[in-house]
Amino acid sequence: MPSRPTEGYLVELQSVRGIAAVAVVLHHVWYFYGMPREVRALVDVFLNAHAAIVVFFVLSGFVLAKSLMRTGLSRAVVYGFFVRRAFRVYPLLIFATLVCLTYMLSFPHTEIIGASASSAMRFDLASVTVISIALSLTGWPTILPTAYTIVIELIGSAFMPAIARFTKAGWTWSVLMLSAFSVLCLFGGIISPKLFWFSFLLHFALGAVVAFHAQTDRKMHSVHLAVGVAACLLGLIFTRAVWFYAQTGTLQPVDFDYGNPLLSLIEGVFAAGLIWVIASGSDTLKWLRHGIFVRIGDVSYGIYLLHFPLMFVSAQIVQSQGWLGESLPWKIFSLGVLTLTLTLITSSMAYEWIEKPFIALGKRGIRKWPPIST
Repeated sequence: MPSRPTEGYLVELQSVRGIAAVAVVLHHVWYFYGMPREVRALVDVFLNAHAAIVVFFVLSGFVLAKSLMRTGLSRAVVYGFFVRRAFRVYPLLIFATLVCLTYMLSFPHTEIIGASASSAMRFDLASVTVISIALSLTGWPTILPTAYTIVIELIGSAFMPAIARFTKAGWTWSVLMLSAFSVLCLFGGIISPKLFWFSFLLHFALGAVVAFHAQTDRKMHSVHLAVGVAACLLGLIFTRAVWFYAQTGTLQPVDFDYGNPLLSLIEGVFAAGLIWVIASGSDTLKWLRHGIFVRIGDVSYGIYLLHFPLMFVSAQIVQSQGWLGESLPWKIFSLGVLTLTLTLITSSMAYEWIEKPFIALGKRGIRKWPPIST
């Protein structure tokens, strides 16, 4: 399979997106049932869901910037960009919201025995209103818990044309932009809670800078590539663990401070470094071109949106089959296998029957409904 069938598309990075999505799924599976604190500490380190989400944002900045930078940033180009984003984001989001509602209607009062407190409070049918459904369909996490990242994706998309302009203006403007977004990332939430949603713009900007300035001639020496990938992965995995240990002297009790803006900034830098190294790398990472990994990357949006309600469906199956009497590792293993199986099957079907048709429809819509001249 060619590494770049279209400009801005690298199958290695598509595979990275899929791996990050699976890491989020496994993190939530491990957290579903109560577990000893020492086990939770290891899960927080090696299945750092926040770092995986940061990788999503930086990758989005990379891909979206590439798509904008192929041509000039004219009014028609920006218009087409927003139309494509709407057709890319909303159809599957609406489907995932309907899946959540279907689950709540199917199991309105069924308690999942052994679920952690944070898991047990999800999908309460009594809290569903017309307003919460409408907000969920627009991307707000009123029904689908993981939809909060969609709000951030939409904000990042709205700013992407401006980010691309600053990035194309050269290193000086790129550094000024990154500095401004770094200040927003570090202090935005302190100034006003509403600015929290904009603090992640730094990650989109980092991805755009990598997209424009990284050397993608694939000439990086294999040793340099391996060292770079290893350093960035270690940074993503252990940043929060090292910070927590430095603050408390222990990994117990577990509190990885997922809202810490400084750690989010550091993870963004490591994620950008990882993407830079892979985009500039050689043919060493051939395993990332394997069809299975690429396919998981292709359906990663569905994996991320759909896994949460499907995890609850899987938990109902585990409970109905009487597996709750087994040991905690067995319950987690059973839940993980069922969740991944259902999620991969459902997200693959959604990709073929929802995502791809609406992506094509969005492209046709740009030609059919061009921007109105003023």
